[in-house]
Amino acid sequence: MDRETGHCIASFPAIFSVTRLAKGILVHHAGGIQLLDPSTGHEHWSWRDPSLTLTGLTTTHDVAYIIGVRAGESRLLEVVDGSTVKDTPVRYCGSAAVASGIENNDISNDEVHLLIEAPTLPPRIITVDELLRPTESSTAAKPQSTAMSESHSSRTRYLNLIADDAEPLTAVVTSPHGVDSPAPMILSCYGGFGVADLPVFEPTIPAWVEAGGHYATAYVRGGGEHGAAWREAGRGRNKHRGIEDLACIARGLIDAGLTRPELLILVGASHGGVLVTSCALGHPGLCSGVISTAAPLDLLSLEDHPLGAAWSQEFGDHDTIEGINEMHRISPLYRAQHFADGNADGTADTNHVVPPQFLGIILDEDSRVNGESTHAVATELERHGGRATVWHASKTGHGGNHLDRLHSLGAIILSFAATVTSVASFETEGLQHR
Repeated sequence: MDRETGHCIASFPAIFSVTRLAKGILVHHAGGIQLLDPSTGHEHWSWRDPSLTLTGLTTTHDVAYIIGVRAGESRLLEVVDGSTVKDTPVRYCGSAAVASGIENNDISNDEVHLLIEAPTLPPRIITVDELLRPTESSTAAKPQSTAMSESHSSRTRYLNLIADDAEPLTAVVTSPHGVDSPAPMILSCYGGFGVADLPVFEPTIPAWVEAGGHYATAYVRGGGEHGAAWREAGRGRNKHRGIEDLACIARGLIDAGLTRPELLILVGASHGGVLVTSCALGHPGLCSGVISTAAPLDLLSLEDHPLGAAWSQEFGDHDTIEGINEMHRISPLYRAQHFADGNADGTADTNHVVPPQFLGIILDEDSRVNGESTHAVATELERHGGRATVWHASKTGHGGNHLDRLHSLGAIILSFAATVTSVASFETEGLQHR
């Protein structure tokens, strides 16, 4: 709507942003982007790329600059008159990176700025020209599936793996530079709600890598890294698919010679905590430890959490016996209760395996998830001969926390991973058995 005149230009079910171009106004809505005449509402052109999850948009005089995610990779696109004239993987100094923001504060100025980051690269602002100039000369010589080092001490790469149903899978692995041998590995996963879990900067990653470990992120079905179909393939009654994808990625990293089961720690928060705990307990011997932060680990009691009613369709079907049974089977608490009964595929566990060590983190100011199911999982694992620790993060909520709280949380996670995998570089003070 034109606020000065009250004239209605156009209507959409939802609008993310409206900005200016030389020929009109550019509307970013759920169906893509559309250039309209502000006087008549007439469409000059529209643009949509179903393979891209659009995450940011800005304009100069006559160019729309778009950042988004395609096949798990951050991309920068230039759109002119409704046509894509450039589609570039985001790189910084020859290394893969993530564009987490884009802005042009002056439409008369063609200088567009990007906020970029990578697992060991803290966020920094560069211009689009800075990104594109080295790309034109150097990217062609490097496979887009492989990222070189963000620094002299580490490198990040995309590894292509295969699921048990032959679906291609991806892991993003950050390693000490030149280290391709088995080493302690933290494998993280989110894998839900269509969220793209991109390899952004997080201070625990360079700390872990500098101590000699690998850090990996798993792209599994249910997340948003590969578009809408990928998301639906791991949602609801298909939630088991993301769990099995994670197991396949873990085995792929082991087969690639980057780690071993006794050196592998699975880590996830919120939805990711459900996946990693279910995976670790459903596949005995896959890893040595699992860390779950602020996760609803009893899928049959989602309504007990403050926001649990909003999650039921993500995890399964409450309306049929078959749906309830499936949700029950993949629930981390159920798998903890029945750990000694057998493997995830229903086969007998003839060689009893001790449960992986478990660290359940409860956020004391969490407004979304309560901690009862975390305590319940720990109790069941101890009953089956495992070691379990529950740690309460004080003055910490489900989001928007003070940096000191996040640093304490990260230190506890690294301490647990170091202790379980026998990495001597980290102090373990402050991590007490529950």
